Amino acid sequence: MTETECFVCGNELEEEEIEHPNESPDGKTRCDNCYFEAFFDRCVICDDWIQKEKTKYFVITDEEAYEVGYYEILNIPFYSANIIGGDTIFSDSVKKVGELHGDEEEDVNGYVCEKCTFKSG
Repeated sequence: MTETECFVCGNELEEEEIEHPNESPDGKTRCDNCYFEAFFDRCVICDDWIQKEKTKYFVITDEEAYEVGYYEILNIPFYSANIIGGDTIFSDSVKKVGELHGDEEEDVNGYVCEKCTFKSG
């Protein structure tokens, strides 16, 4: 593989990615897609990028999964993958910080940015 290819997917890097490379902590160059996939989450409400190391909130809108609302992640890991019954959230690893705002879509569960977590109204 050459320096003009993404370390992860092997695709040719675009000119902008070569001029301003996204180096991962291991020093290897990744294309924008692979870099963001590895180091960022998307807010399920506004679709903004959130650095994974700074991701600390999530929302649950499905009453069957867990109590609906916005939660802060206090400890990692905060859930375990249960093959039979779905994910199990560790109640001592999260804290509910807000109710739904009313404009969330049904079944939108996932990471959210701080702005969406604490927006008013």
